[in-house]
Amino acid sequence: MSSATTLNLSDRDIEHAGKLLTEFLRSYEKSLSTRAVLPHLDRAYLSEILLRPFPENGMGIDRLFQEITEKVVPNSTAIAHPRFLAYVQGPPNGIAPFAEAIASTLNQNCNLEKSFELLAPVNLSAVCFRLRNADDSGNENILAKLIADGTALLGPVHIGGRFGIRACITNYRTTREDIDFILDRLLRLGVAC
Repeated sequence: MSSATTLNLSDRDIEHAGKLLTEFLRSYEKSLSTRAVLPHLDRAYLSEILLRPFPENGMGIDRLFQEITEKVVPNSTAIAHPRFLAYVQGPPNGIAPFAEAIASTLNQNCNLEKSFELLAPVNLSAVCFRLRNADDSGNENILAKLIADGTALLGPVHIGGRFGIRACITNYRTTREDIDFILDRLLRLGVAC
């Protein structure tokens, strides 16, 4: 049986897989800013692969990377996206000072922009805020629209019985431009509500 169709890889197959993995990672990294943070899911495909039994024979390295690129990645939340701010991830590097600096920028923008209201003091890299011109359900709808349109992924928060929006900045790719882009989109969604 050829190693291309077994689950055991030869040294040559492993080397080829390593090259494909390197190409995949480079391509994925470069594509992050163009991807939606939260994709529209192909639920039929996801159901099919979750119900698929573990194979006795492999599909081959090239076909595996093709399926990952064409089917798995488009159905995956891009947690490495610079606008993924939904929850705190344990960073694999010493990014904390940078995350705190970006959170400070968001804090300043929320304080300066009269449309936003901070709901809690900023601790570390988490900023909890809401739009002043919207009630709880309005803020909840604005957050849902922000997530649905793929602009960014922020999380909900309840403080003092009020609904708010929580941004946790731990991604070293997040820039001030990303924060400004998110706040601008929130303002536009707030005007529409």
